[in-house]
Amino acid sequence: PAAAMWSFYAFVALRVMMGLGEGVTFPAMHAMIARWLPKDERSFLSTVIYSGGQIGTVIAMPISGILCDSTFLGGWPAAFYVFGLIGIVWFVFWALLVYNSPQEHPRISDEERIYIETNQGEEQAREKLPIPWRAVLTSLPFWALMLTHFGQNWGFYTLLTELPSYLKNILHFDIKQNGYVSALPYLLGTVTSWSAGFLADHIRRRDLFSTSIIRKFFNSVSFFGTAVCLFAVTFVGCNYILSVAFLTVGMGLNAFAFSGYMVTHVDMSPDFAGTLMGMTNAFANLAGFLAPLAVGSLTNNNETITQWSIVFYIASGTYIITGTIFVLFGSAELQPWGLYAQTRGTNFAGALGTLGADPSGTVPYQATDDGTPESPKSDDAFPTEAY
Repeated sequence: PAAAMWSFYAFVALRVMMGLGEGVTFPAMHAMIARWLPKDERSFLSTVIYSGGQIGTVIAMPISGILCDSTFLGGWPAAFYVFGLIGIVWFVFWALLVYNSPQEHPRISDEERIYIETNQGEEQAREKLPIPWRAVLTSLPFWALMLTHFGQNWGFYTLLTELPSYLKNILHFDIKQNGYVSALPYLLGTVTSWSAGFLADHIRRRDLFSTSIIRKFFNSVSFFGTAVCLFAVTFVGCNYILSVAFLTVGMGLNAFAFSGYMVTHVDMSPDFAGTLMGMTNAFANLAGFLAPLAVGSLTNNNETITQWSIVFYIASGTYIITGTIFVLFGSAELQPWGLYAQTRGTNFAGALGTLGADPSGTVPYQATDDGTPESPKSDDAFPTEAY
């Protein structure tokens, strides 16, 4: 609030700084998910983690409406002061309670640590590994994932940033009603995301389908279902009941993406999940300012049902196109470059053969004096210079 009242440029600079600080959140969380979550519980538990954003939105929107309509701390500035203070308190607990991996945590039991490590199997993530940039950047599933992430962000940020404006100027909700109604889609999204995560893990544990099919199915429900609902909004005009119903159901279906593309980074590469998320999230966040700019250019001084219909058509089309790309070209299987040992075996099979290598080409070993293979005691058995 102080920056906004002082100078427009100071406000913009502060927003940029906030973006720089918040931009590391999803990559960092993905790296932790790769280290902490057993793969058969990955869909549900990662959904629970990321649903915190939806739960926060459910709480923040109505409270912000109440604060803005009050005289407490000047009205609208109170929303920033209150939630800023909550963020500081949260950080204290985060710093005290969270650790990078089960191996570093001083308070979990040996049984829990062993369970996590055992259920990650060969996909157990490791730290401080060189990234196979060429393999990643020439991977078709990676580019499909990046475009899918962009499509999700376009639709999500269109609704997150512009839905209150639509409710106010087209459906004529007041500021308090606006806060409550804007929170409804995220409330349903929380419920459906948890349900979808539980179902995805159940299917995976029973080996009914491959991980790729599971991710593509849930992502398709998310993207195509949301597209249909946004398209339907354009046909109901100013009928606020149907408009709110379609928007709420659309965001509820959209939450299926948490068991779709959202966790695919970890499926593809446990070792480099944080890096992959950082790359796709950086590109996808272009939609974070392009989508609101597009909405603004379409509705500036002309907020009519016709103009808002164009907004919903664009978001719906983006979901359909990127959802189709994920179905055709995406993959949730462990990639050849997804684990460090696999990458070394793929890139340096010749070197491994010279040293004496496991026939699989993925796990190096040393030869004993009598010629029998002896597994290395650590990753250090392989000369990292070759990588």
